[in-house]
Amino acid sequence: MGNNVVTTLLRSLFCEKMADRDRFPELSESELTSLLDHKNSDNTKKATKVALNVIRDYLKERKIDEDSPVGSKDKLATVLSNFTLKPEKKSGEL
Repeated sequence: MGNNVVTTLLRSLFCEKMADRDRFPELSESELTSLLDHKNSDNTKKATKVALNVIRDYLKERKIDEDSPVGSKDKLATVLSNFTLKPEKKSGEL
């Protein structure tokens, strides 16, 4: 179904003459949902997954439970500062 919506929208945007259609067509709820569900590219999804794995590895190494509440803004700031300011590759290189 998602491909049908995208195909229909692309066809309406590029194949029809401007005079034959509205410049800003209204989308149905299902068309809007489909577009929003497919807005991120596969590369973005992969990059996000890798980033989450890196921060989970950091939390695990530091024995910080990822599901526990951090407690305060200051503690969260400290954890994130240490994460971003002290990066190392898996091999231990800076």
